[in-house]
Amino acid sequence: MKDDYIKEYENYLRYEKNYSVNTVNSYILELSMFNEYVNKDLLKINDDDVKKYLKAISSKSPKSVSHSLSALKSFSSTPEASTSNASGIDAVKTIPSLVRYQFRLPSFPRERVSL
Repeated sequence: MKDDYIKEYENYLRYEKNYSVNTVNSYILELSMFNEYVNKDLLKINDDDVKKYLKAISSKSPKSVSHSLSALKSFSSTPEASTSNASGIDAVKTIPSLVRYQFRLPSFPRERVSL
């Protein structure tokens, strides 16, 4: 049954959302890693499952965590997940869209211009 949800999710991304092959593959990988971590039916996850997973992946770069959250949020918007009563699905929907990360531009010494 676990693989059925992932396969349905893949079809949803590919044919209904029309995502690129790379996006589909990366989202499927993220959902599979989450599924492996929680080791239960994806439609029966709870808030604690989501919180524990977020804690487990917190050592990744902020960009990677943000990507993982995007994949989980995308799964939570599928028709199957939307009709589910799983509290974890609702928890995923309320997570902020992006983990805040900043890129700093390198600083260069200013040249003195003589007039």
